[in-house]
Amino acid sequence: MPFHLSPDSLDWALAHVVRFGDSDIFPAPFEFEALAFQWDDVKHFLTTQDLGQWTARSQQVCLTPKGRYAYRVSTRLDPLDSLIYLALVYEVGSLLENHRVPASEGVVFSHRFQPTSDGHMYDPNYTWRDFIQACRRNLQPGSVTHVVAADIADFFPRLYHHRIENTINSAAGSSPQARIISRLVSQWAGAPSYGIPVGPSPSRLIAEVSIHDVDQHLLSQGATYCRYSDDYRLFCSSRNDAYDKLSSLALALFNSHGLTLQPAKTRIVPADEFADRFLSSPESEELRSLVSRFEELVQLAGIAENPYVELDYDDLEPAAQAVVDGLNLENLLREQLGGDELDTGLVRFLLRRLAQLNHWEIAEELVDNAEQWYAVLASVMDYLSGLRSVPKAVCEAVGTKILGLLDESVVAHLPYHRCWLLSLFANSNRWGQTARLATIYDNATEPFTRRKLTLALGRAGSDFWFRMRCNAALDMDPWERRAFIADSSCFPDDERTHWYRRVQRSPDPLDRFIVNWARNNPF
Repeated sequence: MPFHLSPDSLDWALAHVVRFGDSDIFPAPFEFEALAFQWDDVKHFLTTQDLGQWTARSQQVCLTPKGRYAYRVSTRLDPLDSLIYLALVYEVGSLLENHRVPASEGVVFSHRFQPTSDGHMYDPNYTWRDFIQACRRNLQPGSVTHVVAADIADFFPRLYHHRIENTINSAAGSSPQARIISRLVSQWAGAPSYGIPVGPSPSRLIAEVSIHDVDQHLLSQGATYCRYSDDYRLFCSSRNDAYDKLSSLALALFNSHGLTLQPAKTRIVPADEFADRFLSSPESEELRSLVSRFEELVQLAGIAENPYVELDYDDLEPAAQAVVDGLNLENLLREQLGGDELDTGLVRFLLRRLAQLNHWEIAEELVDNAEQWYAVLASVMDYLSGLRSVPKAVCEAVGTKILGLLDESVVAHLPYHRCWLLSLFANSNRWGQTARLATIYDNATEPFTRRKLTLALGRAGSDFWFRMRCNAALDMDPWERRAFIADSSCFPDDERTHWYRRVQRSPDPLDRFIVNWARNNPF
């Protein structure tokens, strides 16, 4: 039987990507702006597709940093695939959520499905903060002597497809949505029979429901524990009990899913040491440094140090905002960049706030310390892009230094990094460097870099550059081709009309949607 998505689920999917993007790893693709511009036509196209016959489209996959010395493989799905993935999970999300340990039991705190009309997917009342509070409650004096802190190694990339399919079918009653989700996950993975896309938000719910059996196993063993995504905390009555609980967890993960625990992040610690290391809060004594002032801010905001959620000034209570307003943010950033170890949460917060305040004076100094912010590259680029009214000379100096990083710095050694560095020029032409961008393109080989360079040259209005490449454009990689189609809107009117009439014959519906948007929104 043919299967078609509902218009309501697609409306929600669009609301989600407009508000949150399609990934928490890569720059937001311009394609979603184009699709939103003509949403009624896009929605009509997608609702008329039999998803039983839909084939996964071209994705982008690359190595991305996870900390300073660790990496993971991340995926950016084709924009149409992203909308379909979101809509499918939206339609069966409640069934998947009901298959998990109930949120009310206070055991699993990560990614509890509760969508809202404005695009939120997960319940904001179940967070890392709640996970920490549950850990405090479970740390009963006397009865708990040791705690197991464990972390799954390569959680998303190593989930077996047959286990995902079986679990989703069990939860969603063998619905067509479940069948299509399983088939798409398999197509995105290619030859390997394991792994779900890292980055898209629907993958989090798929991962959660997939390891539900491990939660069931721990509860059946009488374990007292909490989990947030791939982080486990098991509360034990003795050291021997802790070893028993840890081995039981490790065996369940391996037997059911082929998953293992990260040796570097898995340990058994005495209860009092666990409280100091994992549940510590700022002391109430007079704060002596800028960093400790930020710790006060975290306390006033009512959160614990959280690797999953970022602090934002506008979300703070007035008392916490007053703490921020009293800080010398630029000096605090300098203190971080000059230290041996970067507090990434603090640096991300500072960069967002400095951009809000249009503090461009530190921009050049920041770029000069590039290797210090390797782990927060995306936040640095967002800071620079978010600045307003920056003197032209500063923009050109920053642009020159950013492009210099492509040849001289470890900051640019991955396609992921080059994608983020070049996003600065793809978003605005105020940074200059048009001639250098064209030269870099001539020597670029991988698609992430070529796509961003194409967008940057279009932003700069380099119609001559596009004119020389029109004959080969339709044979480009799909991601680069769409950038070329959008940016060739910089052609004069008559030339643009003729070129887009040719592109309109493309067999790819997304190409045609890009043409319609670019005609109405020329660079």
